[in-house]
Amino acid sequence: MLKNYLLSAIRNISRNKLSSGISIFGLAIGISAAFLMFRYIQFELSFDNYHPRHERIYRLSSILSAGAKSEYLAPTAMSVAKQVQKLIDEIEVAARAVPMEAVVKLGSYQVNSKHKFYQADPEIFDILEVEWLAQENNNPLKKPNTVILTQSLADKFFEDVWYDDMLGRPLMLNRKIYSVGGVIKDIPQNSDLRFEALVSLNDSQYEWLDFQAYTYILLKKNTALSDLQLSLQNFDQHWFTPVLQEEWGTEESYVYHKAIAIADLHFTNDLIGDTEEKGNMSLIVVLSIIAIFLVTIAAINFINLFIAQSIKRNVEVGIRKVIGARKSQLVFQYLSESLLFTLISTVIAILLIQAVEPFWYASTNISLNINSLLYENIFLYLVMTLLLIGIFAGSYAAFFLASSDPVKALKNHFSNSSPKSFHKVLQLIQFSIATGMVLCTLILYQQLDFMLNKQLGYDEERLMVLSIPEVPEKSEVMSSFKQYLLDKNYAESVTLGAKPGNLYLKGTVIQEMDGNNIEVTVNAIYADADYLEVLGISLVEGNNFYRDACDCEHQYIINEALSKRLQWDRAVGESLSFDGEGEIIGVVKDFHYQSLHYAIEPLIIILNPEGGTHALVKLQGDKVGEIESAWQTFLPDIPISYSFLEQELAAQYRTEKHMIDLFIFFSILTIVISCMGLFGMSAMNAQLRTKAMGIHKVMGARRLQIFYLLSKDTLTNVGFAIVISLPLAGMIMFRWLSLFEYHVTFDWMQLFIAGSIVFLLAMFTSCYHSLHITQTNPVLSLKDE
Repeated sequence: MLKNYLLSAIRNISRNKLSSGISIFGLAIGISAAFLMFRYIQFELSFDNYHPRHERIYRLSSILSAGAKSEYLAPTAMSVAKQVQKLIDEIEVAARAVPMEAVVKLGSYQVNSKHKFYQADPEIFDILEVEWLAQENNNPLKKPNTVILTQSLADKFFEDVWYDDMLGRPLMLNRKIYSVGGVIKDIPQNSDLRFEALVSLNDSQYEWLDFQAYTYILLKKNTALSDLQLSLQNFDQHWFTPVLQEEWGTEESYVYHKAIAIADLHFTNDLIGDTEEKGNMSLIVVLSIIAIFLVTIAAINFINLFIAQSIKRNVEVGIRKVIGARKSQLVFQYLSESLLFTLISTVIAILLIQAVEPFWYASTNISLNINSLLYENIFLYLVMTLLLIGIFAGSYAAFFLASSDPVKALKNHFSNSSPKSFHKVLQLIQFSIATGMVLCTLILYQQLDFMLNKQLGYDEERLMVLSIPEVPEKSEVMSSFKQYLLDKNYAESVTLGAKPGNLYLKGTVIQEMDGNNIEVTVNAIYADADYLEVLGISLVEGNNFYRDACDCEHQYIINEALSKRLQWDRAVGESLSFDGEGEIIGVVKDFHYQSLHYAIEPLIIILNPEGGTHALVKLQGDKVGEIESAWQTFLPDIPISYSFLEQELAAQYRTEKHMIDLFIFFSILTIVISCMGLFGMSAMNAQLRTKAMGIHKVMGARRLQIFYLLSKDTLTNVGFAIVISLPLAGMIMFRWLSLFEYHVTFDWMQLFIAGSIVFLLAMFTSCYHSLHITQTNPVLSLKDE
């Protein structure tokens, strides 16, 4: 009997190629796209969960407060790891990983390596999980001047050499010979510390208060996080802060340490000097919603078309019931057909996923190979979803048809009593989602275009940004480098300071006003005397920094926002205490030193070239190669690290760019799937009403009237979907725009455009079959069975 049901299903597919193909391929496309998004979400949420003891692994961060300044740092002082392991009972193991700039020399050639080298304590392997391919002993990092290579870097450096034969090989790093002590498998992509090589940590290279170490700790079993935080507070108050105050000679300096679970690091975005690019939870939420929408739309298509296709077989149902078919047999037949459809969709979905795997991996580094695919829980969930869709579609059609009156079915009167309201509800949901996504895409695109093109109050063009390393006599080296670029005409101008969007200092300014203290939270940056000129920042009051100022003087330039908050009629000449007591010598016009997510906040620019984190170079033509050569002249052991300010500013909106790209792609996909379903439903509706339309034409109905009769129900339903969806989507996007201090204006034209796009697409989709009937000879229509 099952064989007969399958044969019947195959014949049904062959007789209804268009609607069957649309329902099967529409479901496969929706499921494939949803799988890709859920796979990405699963990857983002899995960071560092692969460590067997990840529930007990934490990383310490530092909150450094010195007078009015505060810094939120990802690294800790070099001394913290050993001291917390000694003084805090809850900690089983502590280890450090310190970023290392490395120039690698192999044989006769030298590589200015941009690979991720870290110096590390040998205890790092007691905390983080690695898989060894070769090693000299149980923990090679215990031996000084040892380097551990990852598999890909070992293959690059030594090519066809066996991993065991690499052990003991010399490798020159920064003009010092190291020995290869082991090779490990590459660190997984879902790791917050994706190093490519680990080097034995030499404490003598660092001061104990250098804040350069990423400190990882492993808690003892059954230790509560609250107990650890309490112990860290005691450690900070009674040991670290007193020693720090004594070292720095000030009682205004404090350090607080915070433990962050290793699995939470990927979504911790507020720390200075963190390791990898961080994730964004807003993007995860958006992707989840889109994935659910796609599955919903694909399921609605499938259910609508399957039920409509089943209703066309009402005469067959009547005959089967007359000759004695039981209700359970009819139910089983339709369920088997529906499940066969979903099985075919599943196979096509797997083929589609594998087809896009090269493009997917190139953009995300997330594997989709067939072996891992079959073991992914998310794939199991989607298969279960497919089965539920198939069971629901088959059950609804089967129970509805099996409950029908066989006499009416034999007379072919069944179509007039078909569940139109159910179809309309599903179609209403489908086009409501499509309309909402189109509106969201329009507003997202307008907002991103606004942010990328808004005038920021300074000149970002032709600005090359170089990271300044911490080296001995940094100020003298960078001053000489700056002068060299100017003398050689490699640069039009150069300044040492902070790049816009890269704030390292926060603090509080207290100003007495009418007997009351006004407390203002401020941001601060260090810069040299050329900072305003290079960036083209305008002064509205006072002067630029004095180049011949003595070291004892503190010169401050503030922005208009701070001047207004402190209620000064004229700020120039006023005293201010932030990085020491100093004088305000100028006020600059407000400029967007942060992204447009934030309002322009009070800012202090401090004359301190030594504290500059970047060199901003205004290029004189295409001189990038010459600047790279000059860097090697002054800093031969440190690879150059540079970018361009325009790219850096655009990167501030990477999340919005990702969201827009996703919305555009999946909005198109949503519309395509929705229109596929509408096309199939229109075809079936036109087929069912061919004879009726032939009668109308014989009675004198014009083509426009025939088109109206066939399309009015569908277009009315789409119109209702648009009316329902636009206000709801509009409110959501209005709330989203309110997250930006500066955003596009939300108006009714955006609603009109989104609604018009969806309605016109729906109209053109449903028109095809209606126009075909209007052009058909009514004699042929009346012969239709």
